Amino acid sequence: WEILSSLPGMENENIQIRISNRKILMGLFEALDIQNTVDVTRIVDKIAKITKEQYEELMQDHGVSKPAFEKIQSVVECKNIKDLQAENDLMKDGIDELTFVMDQLAHLPEGAAVADLSIVRGLDYYTGTVYETVFVEDPNYGSICSGGRYDDLAGNYINKHLPGVGISIGFSRLFDRIRTNNKLPKLGISPAQILIVAEDEKKLKDMNAAAHALRAAGQNVETWHRAENKLKRPLAYAEKKGIRYIWLLPNSDRETHEIKDMVERTQKPTTIEEWTNK
Repeated sequence: WEILSSLPGMENENIQIRISNRKILMGLFEALDIQNTVDVTRIVDKIAKITKEQYEELMQDHGVSKPAFEKIQSVVECKNIKDLQAENDLMKDGIDELTFVMDQLAHLPEGAAVADLSIVRGLDYYTGTVYETVFVEDPNYGSICSGGRYDDLAGNYINKHLPGVGISIGFSRLFDRIRTNNKLPKLGISPAQILIVAEDEKKLKDMNAAAHALRAAGQNVETWHRAENKLKRPLAYAEKKGIRYIWLLPNSDRETHEIKDMVERTQKPTTIEEWTNK
């Protein structure tokens, strides 16, 4: 929540992490003798995406009786963990774990992290805590950060029991939010500052080495896609994309690297070290 709230344009955004624990519903399903838990869990996961009538109809189609449906709904719609009554040990474990997690997040601003028992995540490998994150004022974006705990997933691939917790961040959704809020950094057509050109096939290796060194020093570098003994096309490309500097490698006509400044219309010798210190 702190990371998401610190992104450009998110200063006044109402970002909320909604947290649950799958053991609560799994324990409830066990108490209600619901066998097809995977299907029923996925139906619960659709609550926000379908109408109440469609939701109830899907439950009935999967063998959930009216009393069982109403019991599930009373749990899913519960807003206070303390009001939940454990039906068995599994459900009690889920309530205790969710209570612990929410207690650890009590320092966050009110509403930043809330218990929401409708969050189940549709993937059945989740075994405990699950969470989704939304823009409260614009839920059409969907979840921008979600995941949960899985105790047995690694065991499908290796002969070890390795519980873990995963998280995924909706980069494209966040980027779109920043873009629509006009909070993207002001860049030129291209973020590249330097275009490196190799004028000989034998220099392509040196071009990539120079690009690596300059990038490591914090420079935004693009490399011309092939050896080019005439600079007409690279220069036109750089001018079109707003790349200020053309980096030329040593060749038979010059002993040093040279930098061409497209703004000042100058060309002079340079070194990797000189740009590393900038």
